[in-house]
This record gives sequence, C-alpha cells and structure tokens, in this order.
Amino acid sequence: MLRDIFALIFIISLVSLFYFNLTTLKQKIQKSQTNLDEFNTAFEFAAIGMALVNEKGRFTKVNKSFCKLLGYTPEELTSLTFQEITHPNDLNADLEYVNKLNRGNIESYQIEKRYFNKNGETIWINLSGSKVLNPDGSFKHYIAQIQNITEKKLALDELEKQKTRIENILKGTNVGT
Repeated sequence: MLRDIFALIFIISLVSLFYFNLTTLKQKIQKSQTNLDEFNTAFEFAAIGMALVNEKGRFTKVNKSFCKLLGYTPEELTSLTFQEITHPNDLNADLEYVNKLNRGNIESYQIEKRYFNKNGETIWINLSGSKVLNPDGSFKHYIAQIQNITEKKLALDELEKQKTRIENILKGTNVGT
C-alpha cells in the first residue's frame, strides 16, 4: 500500500513537472511570436527602405518604403538583385564593401550610390549594409537600409556649378575679393 502511495506521488510529480514545462514552453513560444510580430511591424512600416538580401544579391524581403522609392511591387523587387538595379558606375564599389563584409574586415558599411527605379530613372541613395549570421556562424542574410538622397545630391551639384561659375567670373574679370 505504501508502495502504491509513492507510485501515485511519483506520477503526480511527473504530471506536474510536464505541465510546468509545457506552460513554460507555451510562454516562450508566445514571447517569440510577439518578438517576431514586433520585428515585422518595425520592418514593414519603417520610414526608410529596408530589404533582406541573400548571398547572391537577390532581395528576399522588402518593405513598403523601399517599394515606393523604386516604384516596384514586393513581388517584382524580390525577383531582382541589387546588382540589376545599381548604376554600373557604382556597382564595383558596392561589391567591394560586400566582399569586406564577407571576409570579416568590416561589420557594416555606408555608401552613396545610384539605383535605377522601375521607370529607368536614376535615384541617388544612401545605403547602409550589414551581414547577419546564424547562431552556428553560417550566413543568414544581408540587411540593407536605403534612404533617398536625390534632392540633396542635386542641390549639392547645383551649388558646385554656381561656385564654378563665380570662380570663372572672378578669374575672367581679374576682380580681387
């Protein structure tokens, strides 16, 4: 009879432990889901363009701001690579930064470069790029954060033209200041 009581206590203890572990597991899953929802919301509604990019340069996930900037749908952008929309004169510099990321020489980079939008127009952007690894150290994806700086670049170009004009006038008229 005492043996039956101990067996019953043992079984109750196991059931209680199982229930406790199951409850803890449910809480961890709920917290992970909440964290994932928060990340997705922050990613999707960020004011700047954001994209996840695979090892070959293909966009795997893009947000609304990035789509709006370039005029593509998410489906269209995820069928493209960053190499396909980068201006040819800027591609080598960008790829060199990616190589430095892959070699572990840098953790992130920023570059001003040009993209082509869906209409073929050139857009100046400031790109911040970084690499994310899985817990085992293998490649997971790149993160790209993209800001439109076209207006800033055009304004700087106009200022440079005006500066050059003024310098030419001063030289041509031999006027000292």
